Amino acid sequence: MNGLADQGMKPLAVISGEYTAEHGFEACERILEQYPEVDGVFAQSDQIAVGVLQALAKHGRQVPNDVSVIGFDDFPVATMTNPKLTTFAQPLHDMAQVIAEMLCWRLEHGEWNTVAQVLPASLIKRDSV
Repeated sequence: MNGLADQGMKPLAVISGEYTAEHGFEACERILEQYPEVDGVFAQSDQIAVGVLQALAKHGRQVPNDVSVIGFDDFPVATMTNPKLTTFAQPLHDMAQVIAEMLCWRLEHGEWNTVAQVLPASLIKRDSV
């Protein structure tokens, strides 16, 4: 949410829950009830975004004309939605390499050598924005 603040914006709502389409649907229903003017949703996973898309369709809201939707993970489901989901892809290969290096260190030295690392996600532009 710091990125929003940097742009002088703040979210209308933040709803936590399970990483499921069902949660996305229910959360979007609540958002539409409380904030019918909503014009964008960022879902913490593509699975959640699937539910968001379903709720928006139920309420006659067109994506991306009325509401933009962005997911996170770039799971295969992101290309199976209608419209295809814009999402952030995590650098899974790089993450696996970092984890493997940490495990090797642990095996060799008997302790964890943890250093915070930031691995950049990539925006995969599709049709939902």
